[in-house]
Amino acid sequence: MGENPGVPHVAHLRPVPPADAELDRATLAAACAGEDWARHAVLRRYERPVWSLVCRILGRAGRHGVAQDVAQDALLGVLRGLPR
Repeated sequence: MGENPGVPHVAHLRPVPPADAELDRATLAAACAGEDWARHAVLRRYERPVWSLVCRILGRAGRHGVAQDVAQDALLGVLRGLPR
């Protein structure tokens, strides 16, 4: 296969499911294996529900950046909690 100058080589291009779609077993298995595209899909899937829940719980505190910190910590916990 010829190289195209100026175009980066991408080993694995995978479509990321819509944010409201459930993740399939293959995507979850890839996320557990540390595949970046799959970990991104996990974050995309749960980012909005986590944000909504955190804002409902914290209320006005979310206006001061607290909600963003809490949501980010929760999403990092999701990634760290994936089985290896």
